[in-house]
Amino acid sequence: MENAQRKPYIVRSVQIDADGVKVFILEPKDGQNIAFKPGQFVKIYDEKEEKFRPYSIASNPEETNLEFLIKMVGGEFTTYLDTVAVGTTLYVEGPLGHFKFKDRDESGTKPSNCGFIAGGTGIAPILSILGHISKTGIRGDFVFFYSIRTKADMLQKEKLARLEREIKNLKIIYTLTRESPEGWKGELGRIDGKMIARNVYDTANRHWLMCGPLKMVTSLKKELVELGVSEDKVKFEGWG
Repeated sequence: MENAQRKPYIVRSVQIDADGVKVFILEPKDGQNIAFKPGQFVKIYDEKEEKFRPYSIASNPEETNLEFLIKMVGGEFTTYLDTVAVGTTLYVEGPLGHFKFKDRDESGTKPSNCGFIAGGTGIAPILSILGHISKTGIRGDFVFFYSIRTKADMLQKEKLARLEREIKNLKIIYTLTRESPEGWKGELGRIDGKMIARNVYDTANRHWLMCGPLKMVTSLKKELVELGVSEDKVKFEGWG
């Protein structure tokens, strides 16, 4: 059974990122962060513990606070979060979810080479995983496909650049779906099997973790299987 404790956190920082996304930093009131696996999510409750929404954790387990990337979509709960001030007490329940990073292969002896795919705020759990890899020095070979509409929509740009410097065997492949700017060196168009195959020579030998719109990740799971990846090596979380 999953650990579903609920505890109070103080909003320590709210910053604006790209594409209508706000970055929330929550600090545990008792100084003890929840123990979670990179990739998991929690439920965030309002200060009255009445309304909640699930959000993937963007920070890694080695940090003392929790970080979230939340798009202000105009729904009931995001409208509430859009007005939350620093110092407000919110409640966090979790961790939850089976979307977890596996740092070893099936034998438990060799590092697990991985492929990651994300669209939009689906980058949050991937950032948690990459942050964990960086902090703990996990060995392996990692490739991350990140789909965004335009360059201006890229989330956590500086953090991604830092992670790519810190993790020796990490390659980040950016793809734009709605523009083709002059001098762009990344990919163009939606992620598909052809894009994956031309960038990754050992697709079938990797574990794949994906997070993004449900239509996107379910379609990509089929394409990964067609590329020879066994279904048990593909995990995803989606919405919509």
